[in-house]
Amino acid sequence: MNIYIALITLSISCVQFLYSAEDIAASSVLLPRSVVNNPIYDMANLVKHSYEEDWKTYVGTVGIYQHSHHNTDIANYFSLNGTNTFTLDEGGNGDVNPAQLGLMPIANVGTSPDFYTSTITLQPFRRAIGIMADIHHQFTDNTWLQIKIAALQVTTTMDIAEKNVTSSGGGVPNIINARTAFNNSSWGAGKISYASVTRSGIDDIFLRFGYDPIMYNNSPHRMGMYIFAMIPNNTKEVLEYMFHPIVGGKYTVLGGGVSADFAPDLFKSSTLSALLSFDARIGVGFNCWQPRTFDTKQNGVWSRYMLMSYQSNPDDVQYGVNVTTVNALLQQRAQAQVTINLGIEGENWGALVGYNAWYRQAERVIQFAPLENIFSIADLPQVSGALIGVTTSTSTGNISQTVEPGLVNSMNSDAVFTPYTSANFNTKSGTNPEAFTNTVWAGLRYVRLIDQAQATIGFNGSYEFVQRFGSIPTWSLWANVVVEF
Repeated sequence: MNIYIALITLSISCVQFLYSAEDIAASSVLLPRSVVNNPIYDMANLVKHSYEEDWKTYVGTVGIYQHSHHNTDIANYFSLNGTNTFTLDEGGNGDVNPAQLGLMPIANVGTSPDFYTSTITLQPFRRAIGIMADIHHQFTDNTWLQIKIAALQVTTTMDIAEKNVTSSGGGVPNIINARTAFNNSSWGAGKISYASVTRSGIDDIFLRFGYDPIMYNNSPHRMGMYIFAMIPNNTKEVLEYMFHPIVGGKYTVLGGGVSADFAPDLFKSSTLSALLSFDARIGVGFNCWQPRTFDTKQNGVWSRYMLMSYQSNPDDVQYGVNVTTVNALLQQRAQAQVTINLGIEGENWGALVGYNAWYRQAERVIQFAPLENIFSIADLPQVSGALIGVTTSTSTGNISQTVEPGLVNSMNSDAVFTPYTSANFNTKSGTNPEAFTNTVWAGLRYVRLIDQAQATIGFNGSYEFVQRFGSIPTWSLWANVVVEF
């Protein structure tokens, strides 16, 4: 078994060093793990392995329920200050100036009470419910094909809550609190919804073709290799919400792997048998154009939410998320995983336990599409009338600063308009980071012979632990129904 331990180590370590590890920025995107490329849901984990026939077909359906865990940690991944709680303060003493969100009319600076203030808490979750079809056909003793396709309904929410509000009233029409401000219908991306957001669709299509050169001789041992492909159902999708309900991986992935089954002699009883299964695979995604939202390097975390203006008319203030949401060519993720399952089987029942380690590399931006306009952070001190002069830009501004001049954390107007280009984007803020998870699972199954077919039903549960937070800690339940003929 030393060769298999070596394969496990190699499969994970070689992919981890394709790129050096990067610090995780407060991101505008978190891509989920694909259901169809998760081996714990394979019906091969459920079906009683038998090798008496030369041709065999399995047709299975899998009902899946997933729910995220450690919701505070998920919020920290998106957060501007590393926690799930932050403050709004128009005086520049908090994390976000609400004037950037339209919560306070800029012309009202200096009214009593002076500034809009509040405390925001985020408690996000993700839930996925779906059904997956899994078809496996054995062409000969050595060759086989597997096809998987899943229909999913994904629900996410940031569950934004606001308290300790102090306000002088007013604001942009219909924007009266943080809930409505962050869910602004005029924003093309980056919204933070206080209600659940749901999307339904088809996950990636998974195809796997295998060849088993090593087969059993009067005992159920098998070892082989395969190639696989994941084909996305929709490659371009604007992530309208910060924690967007995403179905599918959005990228074409090609890869290969090895798999094996062994029947160790663990029991003297003739009514019990054991089966140890192993699978290791590596895949690489094709580069792909995607619309993403970015912060700017000079202006810090969440600068995507700052008001911006174009060089052609600095007084024409724009929502920042509409300006910094652009098409980018992304260098796609390599991913590797290793799965080990142990099954104990009786005449009509079986119990299974398993472990899966999964790694996915970070995305990288190769290039941006040409920007339509030259822009910079809006010169709010001049636009608001707090300062008298020609409107330019405030290229050094950040999301927390006050418009009112003379305070410790005040915006500073530029002497001349200082434009930004796509070279100023913080690429990590709009890309999916490195991910590494461990999953443990267990299940029970029952087998019943029906005429010339064998029907199997199983119930399973798992928990996915996140080591590198580019993924979502998740527990899941699923049930399998498989017909073998």
